[in-house]
Amino acid sequence: PFSVTEKLDGANSCIEVIKEDEEIRFAFYSHNKKLDEHNTLRGFYEYANSVLVPNLTEFYECTDEDVHDYLYGEWLVPHRVQYQDDKYNKWYLFSIYDDVLGTEMTPDVRQLSARCMGVLTPDFFCKEQCGEFGYDKLKELVGKSTNTLIPDQGEGIVVECGGVKAKIVSDKFK
Repeated sequence: PFSVTEKLDGANSCIEVIKEDEEIRFAFYSHNKKLDEHNTLRGFYEYANSVLVPNLTEFYECTDEDVHDYLYGEWLVPHRVQYQDDKYNKWYLFSIYDDVLGTEMTPDVRQLSARCMGVLTPDFFCKEQCGEFGYDKLKELVGKSTNTLIPDQGEGIVVECGGVKAKIVSDKFK
């Protein structure tokens, strides 16, 4: 499957989820640096503990197997792109890596998992079959956004096909 999502301009973050023997543990990271109460990534650490952990705990309690997942997302805080106020200080899941299986979940599985986890995802612009969507059509999507303060002033897009991801950014971000 081929998919195109909005590339959000915030702070990259990761939630590590480990479930062993019915115990679920979480760790939070920004660029491989573990977050804590002193290094919060502009409030992500507190948000993750108070808002995300209860939802994720409920989701992972429903699995019988041991789990070691990495949930990657964008913590939307003010940066270069200006978003609508109600979009800020929220986390948008863009990737799930299953360390037990050694694979990243497909866009469809990721979307379904995000809904079940109660977490947000970047906007999906399209899902097609690989090869049926030309570069000219992709360029038309770059910068499209209903989330920005001024419509269609987004950073860019993320294109996924066959496990490969590519970012195409607007001229402002080149």
